[in-house]
This record gives sequence, structure tokens and C-alpha cells, in this order.
Amino acid sequence: MNSIVVLVRIRSYRECVPKGTFIMLPYGESYEFCGLDQMLLTMEDIMDAVSAEDGGKGHRYLYKEPYVFLESGYPRMELKPGGASRLSGGRATFTIQVSYRQHESMQGRLTARVGQGYEEISFRSSLELMRMLHECLHREYAGCLAGGAGN
Repeated sequence: MNSIVVLVRIRSYRECVPKGTFIMLPYGESYEFCGLDQMLLTMEDIMDAVSAEDGGKGHRYLYKEPYVFLESGYPRMELKPGGASRLSGGRATFTIQVSYRQHESMQGRLTARVGQGYEEISFRSSLELMRMLHECLHREYAGCLAGGAGN
């Protein structure tokens, strides 16, 4: 699998649930999401749809049939040239580079705005990536766990 870059813009973090938009490059469409779990599962579905190079045995399902997170009720938007500007308007921005997938999980690098600069760190699994994103979001939207609005 070639490296995939995902640009993520968080618009809100109300009640510690991030809502925003992500664009997967080079596929050129943006997706709305509500919650990091939905974002990561949708990313996995997209990568599954375009490549069978994961090397795993596929996903297992409780009800013996797949639940497709791409059909989540959130609009999918065509990305026009210069369309990355559609990610404007949020408070938090991340870049996720998925280098490869093994053991049914993603591995890669996360780049996040920290203060006035950017920090880059590797992640070993989707769960570790989710933890890192929540850590960054909690700092950016301080107070959501203490009952703040987290807008």
C-alpha cells in the first residue's frame, strides 16, 4: 500500500465528541464525521475499498454481514481543485499519514498543531492514534471533561 495522507479539520469537540471533515489524498473526496471512531472506521472502509493489500484475513462481524460506515448519513463532497480550503473554519487541524496497515490496524505518523508549532509522532495502531487525537483535542478545547461547552 502506498502511503495515504489524511487531512483532518475538527469544527467542534462538544461533550468530548469531535465533529469535522477529513479528506483522504489522493482519493479527492471529503467526508463529514461525528466521533473519532466513525472517522477511523470510515477511513478503514475507504482503504479496504481501494486496496486489498492489508494482508489480513478481513474484518469479522458480529451479525455475519458487514456494517458499512461510509453510509453514515453524513454527506460526501466532491473535492474540487484547491478544495483543501474546505477544511477551513475549524480550530484543530491534523495530518495523518498512513504508512501501512498490518494486524488489522493502521500505522503511520500524526502531525498536530501544538502551540505555535507542529509536532509529529508515530502511531502503532488505530487505537493509539485515537488516544493521541483525543489528547490534542482535550488540550485545544480545554474544559470539556470538566463540563465545559467545548465548542
